[in-house]
Amino acid sequence: MKNDLGQEVEVKKDGSIYKKFAVEMQARERIYGGLPRHEDVIDAFTTAKIKDNEKARGVAEQLKEDIEPLDQEEELSKMWCGFRSFNGSGIFLADYQIKAMLRESAKTLGFLIKSFRQTFQHGLFIKPTDIRLSDKPDGYEDFFGHVMGPRGDRSILKRADYSEKRIIKYEAWIVDNGTISDDKFKKMVELSQEIGLGSMRSFQKGKLNLLKFKKQDD
Repeated sequence: MKNDLGQEVEVKKDGSIYKKFAVEMQARERIYGGLPRHEDVIDAFTTAKIKDNEKARGVAEQLKEDIEPLDQEEELSKMWCGFRSFNGSGIFLADYQIKAMLRESAKTLGFLIKSFRQTFQHGLFIKPTDIRLSDKPDGYEDFFGHVMGPRGDRSILKRADYSEKRIIKYEAWIVDNGTISDDKFKKMVELSQEIGLGSMRSFQKGKLNLLKFKKQDD
């Protein structure tokens, strides 16, 4: 059958249009959270990223519900990042973080031509949408860095919660239109071990070891 773009899409025996892969990886050391924990920073973050003010306010309110709140001493830090927490039910990675890691792999491998990019953006889904790591962070670490602003380069101190040596399991559902081949997706996953996961990839953090890569039966 063809989809709305005129691409051939294979329909599986169970009626699904997806091919599915089970992936299991283990962090070599630490994965760092990247969600702002300070309410003022969340407001500024969402306003900068989302131009629609009403939508930005809605996203900010949702994020405030999904983070572990700071106590009075921690309010002193404006650059503290953590994980989604869902009211004390543990800490989680979001599906978009896995997809961001895979996108960086695809870009590095030279796969992001127009048709591939289209399928990757609209036809590749990570399940579950929230991947549980543990009950709470294992600790936090401070980092020094530099950012460019209107007045030039300046130094910053960033604090990030981390989860240590956790196993991450997810499924990738890919629309089977022939664009993202099994071999290309496997190469993306293999490279993602060195790309890393989490907010400190630029510091060479969050690297992984691939434990399992298996195409699911139709």
